[in-house]
Amino acid sequence: MSRTVIGLYKDPDAARKAVDALVEAGGHEEDIEVLKSGGDTDTVLSRLTEHGFDENAGRRIAEAVRKGHTLVAAEVADDSIKAADEILHEHGAVRLQQVSSTSQRPRTHTETETVPIVEEHIEVGKRRETSGGVRVTTHVTETPVREKVQLREEEVDVKRRRINRPLGREEAATAFQERTIDAVNSTEKAEVHKEARVTGEVEITRTVTEQEKTVGGTERRTDVKVEKVSDRDAPSR
Repeated sequence: MSRTVIGLYKDPDAARKAVDALVEAGGHEEDIEVLKSGGDTDTVLSRLTEHGFDENAGRRIAEAVRKGHTLVAAEVADDSIKAADEILHEHGAVRLQQVSSTSQRPRTHTETETVPIVEEHIEVGKRRETSGGVRVTTHVTETPVREKVQLREEEVDVKRRRINRPLGREEAATAFQERTIDAVNSTEKAEVHKEARVTGEVEITRTVTEQEKTVGGTERRTDVKVEKVSDRDAPSR
């Protein structure tokens, strides 16, 4: 873990020597930040809050920088905090109490209070409400159907037998032609085909009636009246 130690210097050269001493003691220059005197208060305050300082302490330190002090902020390991703080004070760092004890100019700030002006606007819309109706539900009824069908089965058988007779005239025309005859076994199987047909329907009719209706309400608004009051009438705080 690491923390940030700081030192305020009236002399910028003393601040530079403090930085060199921190680096010589083993610190890293990229972990050391120097905020020069006369810097912007908001910028210094932002950097201090990033280093973990609360806003009140940060604002006091930023005010010291604005008035001419130089700030050295070094991020060191927890076990090196005491040694780094001693180095900063050995080179002339002043306590914050010493800076705060000097005279300061009075601060002026402005407090603002707003009074809203409110107006209401009516928007007329409509919503849908149901008031009963009908419900149509379909149901599926299954009825077994059985019918008889005649199925045919063919089985081929080949037999060779010897014959001795004259060749007929019609047979002679094709007797010496080559040909092939395919004979196959066949069996008829029962098949069921379904066809859905519309046999009736239920018609739902909606009768829509539209009418114009005037609705109203009250819109409100606030008005702000500004008037001067005398010291006697002014409210006390």
